[in-house]
Amino acid sequence: MPKKSLHPWIGYSLIVLVGITLLTAAGFVALIWMLGHKFYVVSGRAHIPADAVSHVSLPALVCSGHGGPLDSSAVYGDPIRDDFGSPSVAFCRRPEQGQTLEYRESLYYGSKPRRMHVYVWLETHEELSHACEDAPTALITVNRDQLRGERCHHKPEPTGSLGYAVAFTSFWGADEEVIDIDVKPNAPFSR
Repeated sequence: MPKKSLHPWIGYSLIVLVGITLLTAAGFVALIWMLGHKFYVVSGRAHIPADAVSHVSLPALVCSGHGGPLDSSAVYGDPIRDDFGSPSVAFCRRPEQGQTLEYRESLYYGSKPRRMHVYVWLETHEELSHACEDAPTALITVNRDQLRGERCHHKPEPTGSLGYAVAFTSFWGADEEVIDIDVKPNAPFSR
């Protein structure tokens, strides 16, 4: 009686073993990669003078966002609000005096985002005209359902009213920075 060869079983077992090893290694790398991610936060106060408000078409939503330099990067922005789900703020008319609002930008990333640019800007939103008709104050709160879309535009207008700060300029600094931003009309900015 001829002997049966174990050769096919050894080959299949080897393939399964290599597959399990590769999946385990990939899972380990993914776990290490995910554990290395964390939130990097930039927050502070945005000072918005009255002349910055009168420089843009009203009503104007107050937005904040982050990215790189405007001439070479997109900026991902949202309306400024106290926390997720709370109303945003918009200017219906020029205020008698400047306003100061809190902003907070965060980024979940695997390494410190060197030279992260943080922006605060005023963005015209015509759909808010109705909400501004009988507004008793220059600054109003706006609910999400009053806005067309949920986000601010991807890039603030350099000729509009905006301000910015550059965070995480040093690799060795903290993972959270507090920087105040002055919003200006036709704000000059450099890299």
